[in-house]
Amino acid sequence: MKMNIRSYPILIISVFFTSSVFAAIPDCGKLPDYVREFDRSMRVCVKNANMCGTGKDKIVIQVFSNNEGKLPKLKSPFSYVEGKYFEQGQFDKYNKFRLVVKVDGGNNFSERYYTSDHYITFCKLP
Repeated sequence: MKMNIRSYPILIISVFFTSSVFAAIPDCGKLPDYVREFDRSMRVCVKNANMCGTGKDKIVIQVFSNNEGKLPKLKSPFSYVEGKYFEQGQFDKYNKFRLVVKVDGGNNFSERYYTSDHYITFCKLP
């Protein structure tokens, strides 16, 4: 197949869109126990309160805007919420890891994402 000069911009644009904008989010695989426990706790927190936890451990739930566009765009009634975990005894700072959850209007979970590096990369929880 012979390509002429006019074909190159279309080729470049199609490579750009297929490689970056529409890239699939990988599955997380096996995660540390503390992430799985945080996931279980966050399910309870989203349904019951905006901040919950026991003892010195706290989870703060808030809206996640997806400003970076790294997660799929959502249509109403769906939205994202994120869970931030206060490290035990470290109330002035959060850990870098977050769980971001797709919820419907009734706070029912459907898709869950994990980031260990504060929104730089995401993986999808099973």
